[in-house]
Amino acid sequence: MHRSFVYHLFKLIVPGCLFFMTPTLLQAQPLLTLEEAMQEVLQNNKILQQARNRRRIDSQENHLIKTAFFPTLTLPSVGATWPQSARQHSRNMHYEHIWLKNEIGLSWRLAPSSFFSYQTLRIKDQISELRWQQEVAAQVAAAIKAYYGLVLAQQKQKMEVESLAVAKETLQLTKTKYEVGQETELDYLDAQVTYDQAYATFWRQEETIVRDKRAFCRQLGRDEFAAFDVTEEIPLPEPLDWETLLATYKTTSPVLLLAQKQSKNSINALKIEQADRLFPSLGLDLTYACWDKQPQYRIGLTLDFTNIFQYAINVRKERLEEENQRLALAGKQVDEEEKLRSEFLVYTQQLQDYTLQQRSVQVSQARAEAALEKYRLGSITLLALKRKQEEARRATQQCLEMGYNLKKREVELRRLAGMPLGIIINDEL
Repeated sequence: MHRSFVYHLFKLIVPGCLFFMTPTLLQAQPLLTLEEAMQEVLQNNKILQQARNRRRIDSQENHLIKTAFFPTLTLPSVGATWPQSARQHSRNMHYEHIWLKNEIGLSWRLAPSSFFSYQTLRIKDQISELRWQQEVAAQVAAAIKAYYGLVLAQQKQKMEVESLAVAKETLQLTKTKYEVGQETELDYLDAQVTYDQAYATFWRQEETIVRDKRAFCRQLGRDEFAAFDVTEEIPLPEPLDWETLLATYKTTSPVLLLAQKQSKNSINALKIEQADRLFPSLGLDLTYACWDKQPQYRIGLTLDFTNIFQYAINVRKERLEEENQRLALAGKQVDEEEKLRSEFLVYTQQLQDYTLQQRSVQVSQARAEAALEKYRLGSITLLALKRKQEEARRATQQCLEMGYNLKKREVELRRLAGMPLGIIINDEL
């Protein structure tokens, strides 16, 4: 009696409490496609907004550094000495207290390292752009995984709805058999417990969907309580060929390109030091006096002999450092390629396992349906029916998770190789 009262109370209170917590059940909501979600990520994601600002800051800093290559211009000026007394003030009109600089000057200094410095600024711009692309790819990949995670949660919810319907039918059958003496009271209570568990699992999954949607909205930069639905299926992964994947990785991988640019930047820094030690600095001065007929030119070269004597020692050290940079880049390339190969092997194995699991789901679901029919006819026990239903449930849930993990692996492979992730990115500084 006490158990029956608690059971009915549970069925009354829990749905009422969760009614206000699960708006997805109240009405149809607008569909949010993956492409729309990705565009919102690019426009409103807080991490990408910060990365975009960092890229703009780097660009402005490089523009400021480029002003060091500009010449210096000197314009004519006029001034006067302030008088020390009233007597001097009365004589202020004389020219001994007034001075005039009537020369226009233009001076320009060029160090040997300037050429390499300008190249370094270009490389820094490219490094900043590659870092931005990496951040975009990472956030887009994370959003794709989150989107398909919501799809997986909805698929599990659909599975729980089907399990709940089966548990309800099983309970009704067991109750009927118990009333006519074909099942024991223990079997009837067991069927009630199974139904209660399916009911509770259903609502827990609904809460999971609500929580995941709120997290996804924060990722998109939306209001946390914005209502939307996602697609119902996770698309099957596209076949990826290793040779094509590797060739794309070597030409477009943001990680590899960034490592190459960083290595080149370090080598340029060594060349700057070598150039300043070996070659003289160039100076150019042009002065034009307003009252003179001919301008004055002056070209000068400055050479520090101390640096020349130290050059032989420093150049050997810098060549070793340059060789270390090349070795580090080669090691980075090997490590990233091995990481890509490992991900591809796991992806290939998961693809095979997923195909086998789909067949297992078909078999287990057919067996569960046959067991339910046999239980209706009274040819098997409730325990045997529950075993077949649980096997079908586990197989279906495992297949859904394998499909999701396979899609995540495909997205990660595409990101590592620098392949398109299925959207068009339109962004300018």
